[in-house]
Amino acid sequence: MDARVRDAGIYNWDFNSSDGYGGMTNENITVTINNVPLSNINLSPPVDPVTTIGNTQTFGVTLNRTADIIWYNNDSEVFRVIGILSANYTNSSAGVGIHNITAFGNDGYDSISNNWTWNVTDGIAGNGGWDGGGGGGEVLTV
Repeated sequence: MDARVRDAGIYNWDFNSSDGYGGMTNENITVTINNVPLSNINLSPPVDPVTTIGNTQTFGVTLNRTADIIWYNNDSEVFRVIGILSANYTNSSAGVGIHNITAFGNDGYDSISNNWTWNVTDGIAGNGGWDGGGGGGEVLTV
């Protein structure tokens, strides 16, 4: 049986059989199909990254089943891919500061959100200033 998420539930079958000579038997079978939630198989990087301005950073997700994946950088949609198991987002042009990267997956039944707080520094010790820059340099890898 090829069970899908939409098939989740409890199913009962009642079987009656006869041997043709008066012998009868009955069997009731119950099958439970669980909804396995949409989940991550792999996240990359596994922790919030810190990089120096100009360095490339790649974020990746691999899900347990196909879904649409939408990537966001600071709440602005970067791109989306439809019906895929895994996708990467690579950025090499983020400005100095904190960038909130989100990969949102949805398969029509379940959804999942993965978030990273990416700290891009200027590489100068003690200078954590933010210039508000960013944009461009984004790459989709599927």
